[in-house]
Amino acid sequence: TFISVEETLVMDTNSNPAMPILESDALQILEQDFTPDTTNPSLSQYTFDLDSGQLLLTFTKVILVDQIDFIRITLQNSSRSLANGGSYTLTGGRALTNNSIMVDIEVSLLDLNVVKATANLAVNSPTTFLSFPSTVFRDTRELPIVPISNSSALPVNTFIPDTTDPTLVFSELDMNTGFLTLNFSEAVRHDSLSITAITITNSLTQDVIVGFRLTPDVVERYDNEATLRIRVQASDLDRLKAEPRLATSLDDTFVILGIGAVRDFAGRRVPRTGPVMVSRYTSDTTGPRLTSFNIDPSAGSITLTFDEAVNVSSFVVENTEVTTRLNGSTYFLHDSTASQLLTLRNVIDITLGSSDLMTLTNFAPDRNLLAITNITVSDFDGNSVQPIGSIMSGGRDEVDTFAPQVIVVTFNANNGRVVITFTEAIDIGSFMEEGIILKDAMGAAAISQFQLTSGLETTTNSSAVTIQLSEADLLAIKSMPNLARDTSSTVFSFASSTVTDISGNALAEGEVTVIMYVPDTTSPQLSSWDIDLSNGNITLHFNEPVIVSSVEPSAITIQNRLSFPDEMVRLTGGRITASTAESMDIQIYLTTENINGIY
Repeated sequence: TFISVEETLVMDTNSNPAMPILESDALQILEQDFTPDTTNPSLSQYTFDLDSGQLLLTFTKVILVDQIDFIRITLQNSSRSLANGGSYTLTGGRALTNNSIMVDIEVSLLDLNVVKATANLAVNSPTTFLSFPSTVFRDTRELPIVPISNSSALPVNTFIPDTTDPTLVFSELDMNTGFLTLNFSEAVRHDSLSITAITITNSLTQDVIVGFRLTPDVVERYDNEATLRIRVQASDLDRLKAEPRLATSLDDTFVILGIGAVRDFAGRRVPRTGPVMVSRYTSDTTGPRLTSFNIDPSAGSITLTFDEAVNVSSFVVENTEVTTRLNGSTYFLHDSTASQLLTLRNVIDITLGSSDLMTLTNFAPDRNLLAITNITVSDFDGNSVQPIGSIMSGGRDEVDTFAPQVIVVTFNANNGRVVITFTEAIDIGSFMEEGIILKDAMGAAAISQFQLTSGLETTTNSSAVTIQLSEADLLAIKSMPNLARDTSSTVFSFASSTVTDISGNALAEGEVTVIMYVPDTTSPQLSSWDIDLSNGNITLHFNEPVIVSSVEPSAITIQNRLSFPDEMVRLTGGRITASTAESMDIQIYLTTENINGIY
């Protein structure tokens, strides 16, 4: 700690000016005369803007924004922490201001959606309180903040409510699983969904418009509160599949949301939307499954029921094999005919010819001893019926022979969190992360890829699995050009060895582009640096890969003291080298001018 003064500082009683002390000969304070700053900073007041998702904090001292520990900040609905879910601790965030007594924090979209969806939390001023430990903030003297206990949380000074209507951001129709997925700009109330306000149409102008209703228990949500996953009723799905001009590809699948189709947690309605083309379309690639059949001798008919709509014109009567359980004898129909009602596309009615009826009647005295062992039919996408083995008359095949499939994947590049949703519960004990590869594009177009090695967090059998990438894996992914930089460059490939379902069926192989991508918004930090004066270079070591071409040497100053240096050299250039285009270690060869300046 040094001081320099000018002669105008003061005059003595004879009007003599003060003796100046030049900067080059500054006076150092004596150790016994130096009193360090020991006053901890504290939070004076804050504003929570629920509309923009920002916390504006006012402190008593200047705060270091690069040392904020966002994941220790807790919002709660009263001054005392409640055990009934009335609080939420952030999982991330970023500072929008530089070091200051007023710090603006942007709450992550995921956290903001959870806060909005949490009952009685941050609904208004009386339900908005803040708490944090002393490690969350530090001032410029590295002094920790005065903590605010969750038992005496600080009430909000100014609360700005949510005044923005939710909007549709992403939509997907999966004809394979029968799910319509809607993702909105913010958290929405799942119980506010008005099914009748949703319409699917084949274009912006065509007259083929199909609206469908859903049963009350089919609306699901992912771990983010802004996404609705709607199971289309089987009858509606069959209607869509049977209509050749509708929902056959991305080009003829549009969604219309009527006014008030869904509301956010502030009660604001989504405006009328569309027609808009779905963001993603998945065609039906699964063959229909025969679930039951029934013989009615009095009517001379057989009724075949499938798990989806089938095309009766593809049904080959002569390939229908009936087997008796009495002696294993088989019989193929030959003089029967097949028909189908337009309202029951998943059912085929066979009118037995006289010869077929007589044979089947004599085949077994009890029709429940008859089994269907072979049929030929396909759905409206041309998928052939799945092998059936055998199904007893009037019964169902209860053996699970279907491979589980990946429906949706979300990826948070900020914290390395991956959430995978399957079509059914999987056996968590069979899960192998090594079967998953992260790629920058679908199929052969991929250039960069990374095989996962570990990180499974889920411990129980479930249809949703969470993987937390290790720091090493996340850094490796960040160092690969073009990999996981946005939604389109984040593709997960799954091998059949990845996992099995509860019945032991291996996962269906496939690739899935993430439905939700949270970008990396955390600034890289300089961890340490080296200087080699004999070779005239410095080496910068960062905590994550940085773009080598973005390095600007003129942003670097080398100085002789931590504070108030009197000798410093600001770099004017230099030759930049690194092992790869994106690296954690950057070497800069100093210019002759800068080397001379240092000496």
